[in-house]
Amino acid sequence: MGELTGSLIEMNAKMVMTGTATTMIWVGFMLAAAFVLFTVVAVAHDSWLALVFFCAALICVIVGVAGAKMGRIKEIRYCANGPISIEQVAATYDIIKIDGKEIVVRER
Repeated sequence: MGELTGSLIEMNAKMVMTGTATTMIWVGFMLAAAFVLFTVVAVAHDSWLALVFFCAALICVIVGVAGAKMGRIKEIRYCANGPISIEQVAATYDIIKIDGKEIVVRER
């Protein structure tokens, strides 16, 4: 086999959230909504649990906001210009998808 002389041409780059950040956002805000409903019910029954539920809702909102502020990872779409070595690309980036000539990678 001869020398591989292809190169990668950058087509598009964007910042994407990690799976942990997305999970924190969804779980935090959904639990906060549930605790707000529990707070409303506890207030209607003059229960001291209203304060506990309200504090739990605030903690869940803080978790959701922390997930939204987490760092993002740069995702780059490349187009292969000729034959390339996947091993060389994998040494630098995390390969997400290879579709024909398009290669989607994430920075480490």
